[in-house]
Amino acid sequence: GSIEDTRAVGDLMNAARDEDPEVRRAVIDALGSLEDRRAAPTIARALSDQDVEVRRAAANAMGSLDDLRQVPRELIAALSDSDSEVRQNAVQAMDNFEDPAAVAPLIALLKDPDVEIRRAVVEALEDIDDPAALRALREALRDEDPEVRRRAAQALGNRASK
Repeated sequence: GSIEDTRAVGDLMNAARDEDPEVRRAVIDALGSLEDRRAAPTIARALSDQDVEVRRAAANAMGSLDDLRQVPRELIAALSDSDSEVRQNAVQAMDNFEDPAAVAPLIALLKDPDVEIRRAVVEALEDIDDPAALRALREALRDEDPEVRRRAAQALGNRASK
């Protein structure tokens, strides 16, 4: 990021409160593209926006902020959003965190009716070094969806080789 990008982050964070949801979504997309962790609180706040497109963009943008240590509580809350795309984007964003606080909410989503979410959960659990994550992956071997079972087997194999 250049100095210009750094200045843009502040301006974008201010613009995230725009009254127009299309503008808010574009701002969140831009903040995600800049990958600047200073934007994390602004992006996290957008996870509870009334507009579903803004929430989807925020969950997606949260996944681009690699250097956060802890999972923001707003991201954990987004795992139970009424919109399945928000939930799926939130699960994929959780893949960036190896925070044990993410384990229980992720495991709960292994019961989600949306198979894409269950598949994403298996991938997110792979890198979390926690006994509950390991148990959940073993349980996912019995999922009704063959792709969830395949990914669980792959994740267990990958864990063993680390």
